[in-house]
Formats: sequence, structure tokens, C-alpha cells
Amino acid sequence: MKVLGVFGGIGSMMIGAKQQGYEVIGNIEERPMFFTGTFEANFSGAFMVKSVEDLNEEQIEMCKGVDLILGHPKCGSFSTLRHHNSTLEDARKELAGNFSKFIDTINLFQPKFFAIDNLPKSLTEFTYKDWSEKLPDYDIHFEYISNRNYGNVQS
Repeated sequence: MKVLGVFGGIGSMMIGAKQQGYEVIGNIEERPMFFTGTFEANFSGAFMVKSVEDLNEEQIEMCKGVDLILGHPKCGSFSTLRHHNSTLEDARKELAGNFSKFIDTINLFQPKFFAIDNLPKSLTEFTYKDWSEKLPDYDIHFEYISNRNYGNVQS
């Protein structure tokens, strides 16, 4: 089975998929801070590009057969650690851009499954109804998993 990262960062979500036998084919990641070589070191032979538009024909064909898309779009405006620095308008802009790109990629490649890691407060602006309307062919399910036991105190 094949997995693709979309806003996959350095590939942290894909490590588990790789351990379960998935073939990590690549990562579409626009944030420059993640172009450190870590993804490429962890996933030899996988591509890393900044946008869907940067994919070559061979990569597009590989993505069309993907089983799973994993990602964690930028959501810092909803963080309790940074919330005092962000306005609701900042958060809405962040979601509109990142979630739209994530959803557009899901609709483009039609994976069997997808999973997104995000902050619970993002659901106040991009609700279950929004996800369901934009991805009508998927059975949308949300699950809250606290990061507190992983060293993240904002949960």
C-alpha cells in the first residue's frame, strides 16, 4: 500500500505507516522550514515537492494510486500556546488556505483513506459539516487524542 504526505512536514506521521509496511512515495510540503533533508533521509527514494504543481508526470501517476494521505496543515493560530498572538481572522485565513489545499489534494488523488492531525479548536471554524460537504465520498470521523502524554502541554 502507498502513502503520500500532504503538509507532511519531515514525515513524522509517515514513520508509523512505513513501520506498518506502507510504501511512502512522497510529500507535498510548502513550508520551507521542513526542507532539511530529514524527510529524504527517512524515506529513501520518496519525493518532496512544494506544491501539486511541482509534481512531474511520473509522480502524478504514483499519487493517483495512493491508498492513504497523511498530513498536518499549519494550525498554530489555534494553539493555546500562541493564541494570544493570533486573531480569529488570522486563524480563519490559515485554515482557508491550508485546509483548502489539503482537501483539493484529497479530491485530486482520491485516496482510499486520509488522516489529518490538527488542533481541536480548528473545528470551531472548519466544522464536521464543512469537511463532509467538501469530501462527500468519505465517511468523516473525528477522534480527540491528547498530546499531553507526549510532552505537549496545550491539550
